[in-house]
Amino acid sequence: MVYFSNGQITIRNMECIDAQAITDAEIEQGWDATIEKYQKRLGDQQSGKAISLVAEYSGKPVGYIKCTLGISLRLLLRLIFRQMHPNLINVRSTYAS
Repeated sequence: MVYFSNGQITIRNMECIDAQAITDAEIEQGWDATIEKYQKRLGDQQSGKAISLVAEYSGKPVGYIKCTLGISLRLLLRLIFRQMHPNLINVRSTYAS
């Protein structure tokens, strides 16, 4: 699911291909990263425990965040992007049952 896109920046759900790209980028930055960490995030997303979002810039993953359900996703995204623009995105609130 895409939550925001303006042609250059996209915020969307993490996909399987992102796990390797993010792992490679973290290793390149000197982190001790493993792909299993991101595969777990994908599993949590598939089971409905959490949502893992990826930020893309010009089609390339450049960041991510794991949102544990039970809090308002809309509120979380508004806090993340408030500094950029107060009305940047409009998504529905999501809660775990």
